[in-house]
Amino acid sequence: MSSATMTPEHATQTEASLNPLQTAVAKMRDFFERHGSADNPSPFSRLVSGFDLSAFEADLLALAAAAELDVDVCDLCAAMQGDTRLRYPTFGLAMSSLANAHWSAVQPRGPLRRWLLLDVGPADTLTSAPLRIDEAVLHYLMGTGTIDERLDSLLETLTPPAALPESYRVYSEALLALWRDEEEATPVVVVHGNSARDKRRIAAAACAAAGLRLRFLAAARIPRTAPERTTLIRLLSRDSVLNNCGLMIDCESADPAEQEGVRFVTDRFPGVVIVAGEARLQPAARGVVSLTIDRPGPAEQCALWRYASRRKSRTSERRAKPAGRAVLSRSGKHSRYGPPHRAEHL
Repeated sequence: MSSATMTPEHATQTEASLNPLQTAVAKMRDFFERHGSADNPSPFSRLVSGFDLSAFEADLLALAAAAELDVDVCDLCAAMQGDTRLRYPTFGLAMSSLANAHWSAVQPRGPLRRWLLLDVGPADTLTSAPLRIDEAVLHYLMGTGTIDERLDSLLETLTPPAALPESYRVYSEALLALWRDEEEATPVVVVHGNSARDKRRIAAAACAAAGLRLRFLAAARIPRTAPERTTLIRLLSRDSVLNNCGLMIDCESADPAEQEGVRFVTDRFPGVVIVAGEARLQPAARGVVSLTIDRPGPAEQCALWRYASRRKSRTSERRAKPAGRAVLSRSGKHSRYGPPHRAEHL
């Protein structure tokens, strides 16, 4: 649980007890929390919890958002800094005006900068640098979040299928059971089989059942340089938290350099990861599980085709039948997983 847990009192403190900047921040947080509840937290609360922001870091993010949404806050920043040109928040202003300030909030490895929640502009000193909330983060907080434009050209979002053959549902359920049973970091799942399309359908169905979107990344699109890869990991990780996403990487025909890129991503991405193809992975921290998918038989394929035809014409629906069990292999050993439960937290 984050140290910046939302409370109604945060935004309803009397203005007499706050300086003008703290008052502006309280109003901004109240604005973000207006539709949130304990059962359905606001995007702001989910972001604070997901990135474990401190109270000061949460206030700093709210201040940067307020400067984008309210011109009066820009005027206030200029007035409090004694310069009409400084119509933006800075670390120095926040450190001197907001409660519970701490220097670690400005460090590159702190969550605000590490996960690209705030952009730090150029300046002579760090404390005088202009702060801006990242555009994708602001859209998320306003309830209109979409994929970051830096990821948009790299990723595809896979749509879960309307139906799966019975023999495919067992694989989807096996993935769910695996994610459910893991108490620590979920292992990387390497999916083998003849049909690239079917691997994607099974993975998308499993993620949808777990309440996840599934992003799809081709190995060839992973950058070659370490700084670019680090930025990619941070954007993917942020997307995973903000938009509740898993990641599937296609390395069906990856060359050695692309395989190295796949290893870089799977070693560092903290969420659910599925790799399609012959991946040579050694993620020591989370382990690897292999899943081999066999294509459905002719009768099942015909039944699925008939179902798709009926669904298209909206004349009938196919009833799902109980699925069997799938076998996953971890380090040469086989384990069987029973019926899945809904994944609570991945």
